[in-house]
Amino acid sequence: MISTVKKSKPGIIEYIESKFKIKEYLKSNLKIKEYLESHPKIKKYLESNPIIKEYLESKLGIKEYLKTKLKINEFLESHPKIKELLESNPGLKEYLESIPRIKKLMESKHKLEECLESKPTIKEYLELVKFEHTVFALPFVLSGMLLPDFRFWPNIATIIWVIIAMISGRTGAMALNRLIDADIDKKNPRTANRAIPAGRIKKFNALILAVFSFIILIFATWQLPLICRQLLPVAIIILVLYSYTKRFTNLSHLVLGLALGAAASGGWLAVTGKIDIPVVLWGLAVIFWVAGFDIIYAIQDIDFDRKNHLFSIPAKLGIKKSLLISKLFHLVTVISLIIISIIYPYNIYYHEGVIFVACMLIYEHSLISEKDLSKINTAFFNVNGYISIGFFLFILLDKIFR
Repeated sequence: MISTVKKSKPGIIEYIESKFKIKEYLKSNLKIKEYLESHPKIKKYLESNPIIKEYLESKLGIKEYLKTKLKINEFLESHPKIKELLESNPGLKEYLESIPRIKKLMESKHKLEECLESKPTIKEYLELVKFEHTVFALPFVLSGMLLPDFRFWPNIATIIWVIIAMISGRTGAMALNRLIDADIDKKNPRTANRAIPAGRIKKFNALILAVFSFIILIFATWQLPLICRQLLPVAIIILVLYSYTKRFTNLSHLVLGLALGAAASGGWLAVTGKIDIPVVLWGLAVIFWVAGFDIIYAIQDIDFDRKNHLFSIPAKLGIKKSLLISKLFHLVTVISLIIISIIYPYNIYYHEGVIFVACMLIYEHSLISEKDLSKINTAFFNVNGYISIGFFLFILLDKIFR
């Protein structure tokens, strides 16, 4: 094919060889032509736009090539004479397009240079673990630290270590969840653009983040009372187990609730150092609060879950019954908070806080019906964020004026 080009327009090959040294490049030890044609991984790399700089440098020895004045991106896209050559010489264009992976590279919407130099940003890692959702759990953890002791405030060191333990534990659990569910997320249109399925973050990097976060969790928990250290293995098992539950049980919502309920109870235990009835009730309140709104959120994936044989209460029972169960779960939350107030003589602010939670839960369920699910995100994100932060503020007032 190259010989045909040379006969049709003398000087083209010499031009390419003298300006771009493409002939030597293709025949060099880099063997880029053979690699593009035969290596099974290249299609995946080029189509999904991962970060391939390190891969190319380590596997192909292309680092030295990238340091030269000639760049692949400039050759394929930006040099004006190349476009002219390709348009005026069908033989050369046909030769290049006969290699499917080169054609894919040339037609890519993302420039190779940008792909080589791109790296996951902090924002993408925060999105990976949905860091903003910390607002659901952290206020309840802090509330758990304020509720049990009438006389004293928790010391600063305990507060700091509890916050570190909570954030690191949640980060590790979310990174692991995204890693374990990556293949499922890739199939689901709602989640296909998440960082791992979209190729913005590698699975290995997510695993490193999860392991590192759990190490921080262990270290932070070791600074807390003995009961917290003793229950740490149970907490980690719950955090890891949740990611697999949708594969074998419809009660995955309760396992998620158990994870956040354990964190909220951990704040209580960090102050008291012992398990008693109030801390169990506190944990139950959070467990059923979380499970209730997770059922609502899972309604979005009811068809996908059924099609892919995944387990959830909505997939099993349908929308109408799922909304009823969610209401019952939230009723358990309110009852648990009321019983705690019977055991501990809190002042008016705590009771106002319970009323606030009850009203917000009623409002949450008023936003959604079997026939209208358009406000699921409002019910899930906004209302539950208000509940978590609002109830904490009432608890804080109760502590200040107790």
